[in-house]
Amino acid sequence: MTALRTRKRDIGRTPISSTPLQIRTSGAALTAAMDERTRRLLRRRLARFETLVERVDVRVKDVNGPRGGVDTVARIHVSVAGRPPVFVEERAADAERALSRAAASVTRAMTSTTGKRRQAATRPARRSTRKRANRRTASTLSRRTRRAKHTPKSRASRAKLQRSRSRGRAR
Repeated sequence: MTALRTRKRDIGRTPISSTPLQIRTSGAALTAAMDERTRRLLRRRLARFETLVERVDVRVKDVNGPRGGVDTVARIHVSVAGRPPVFVEERAADAERALSRAAASVTRAMTSTTGKRRQAATRPARRSTRKRANRRTASTLSRRTRRAKHTPKSRASRAKLQRSRSRGRAR
């Protein structure tokens, strides 16, 4: 079943290297080298999601113009197959920093949207002994119950409950 689903998903999808990627600027100047670096960065960051990415639009805008300051905004809009689009906006003092921050943010957003986690090439987690695990759980539980027993509100409710029980017995 999963092989069929994977094959179905991959049909008609393009690799990330041939995915349409547009970069538009407004007020900020991007050199040809910067344009190519941005394309490489986004292709590297979005390579895990190549079967899901349909189109990527990047917009770089200088908000304050010649006044300076933290005024360059990079917006990345990723069209994702079968899911809502992913939109990220980051600000920085210059276009290169704004684009690198936005690329990192779009990777995190795509990871959370698609649920794809990186496959770690590490050894499996060490299993703790039962005694150790029980001790940890017991101390956590006792701390929680201790806290609940000794609050003024819980004392009052316990006293009220005891009074109602004792009245019921007297009748």
